[in-house]
Amino acid sequence: MTRESNAVYLAGKFQDREKIKELAQALRASGFKVMSSWHDVEYNMDETAETRQRRITSDAERDLGEIYWSGIFILLPKMSSWEEDKMYAKGSIAGPESSGRYTELGYAFAIGCKVLVVGEHANIFTRLATVQRFATVDDLLLFLGVSR
Repeated sequence: MTRESNAVYLAGKFQDREKIKELAQALRASGFKVMSSWHDVEYNMDETAETRQRRITSDAERDLGEIYWSGIFILLPKMSSWEEDKMYAKGSIAGPESSGRYTELGYAFAIGCKVLVVGEHANIFTRLATVQRFATVDDLLLFLGVSR
């Protein structure tokens, strides 16, 4: 099995997952296969530390598998405001500064995914010539031929 050119992985902050879910729905409606599932999973905020450790290991393995089969990797570095980040930090599963999306970005580069970034440059790697950057989600959707 090879990577599908219309298979997309959406990477972003955990607290932005509701906005990312909306983007995933728009992509699916336009024929894209959204491989990422982290934004659709319901998490138990009352899980034990032991259960949480098992789950996050499983989540990481699942995420890497989903990226592996994606032809396009879309990084959404920040869709929430600073105030939303601050409010979300209390009781967060991922923490206010979770950086898993950047680990995922590195993996996407390593396996040859087409990388698209929305918003400001997140780090030095989003400045690489192979990366296509878009100012807004609407610009990205226009590029992909997706209407909301």
